[in-house]
Amino acid sequence: MTIAAHRQLTRAHGELDDAARARADTEIFLHAHMAALRAAAAVTAGSSATGRRRLRSVWEQLAERGGPWEPWAERFAAGAPIRAGIESGQLDSLPPGRAAAALAAAGEFVAAVERELDGRAATLVPWTMAPSADRFGRAFARDGHGAAKAS
Repeated sequence: MTIAAHRQLTRAHGELDDAARARADTEIFLHAHMAALRAAAAVTAGSSATGRRRLRSVWEQLAERGGPWEPWAERFAAGAPIRAGIESGQLDSLPPGRAAAALAAAGEFVAAVERELDGRAATLVPWTMAPSADRFGRAFARDGHGAAKAS
């Protein structure tokens, strides 16, 4: 998983946490939608467009990846106007259950993104660093996850 993808997933989890603490349905919906948006950004992180292209939403970019991402992209793209209405103050309430459904979907989507990105990371050779010594002469190496461990 790239650093950019990891950052986006961390932010997605923060949005899910904020949604879980929120009381108003509109606030829950906003945080859930932002969590999904951050997770989609994690999927598309590192993909570079060549040449001059028009700006596209993360949902369009996700849908272009095809496969299991298309239904997620359609689902959350449909929620974008709701999010815009809430943010602009033009929408101050939601139908019963809409916020809870958005939060559940966002949680499922974040988990799906993590499974996919973790699966990709598992196929890579873990980064390791040659052993070195600290100022006390203790040798240290890095495990496959970048954490220092005494040897």
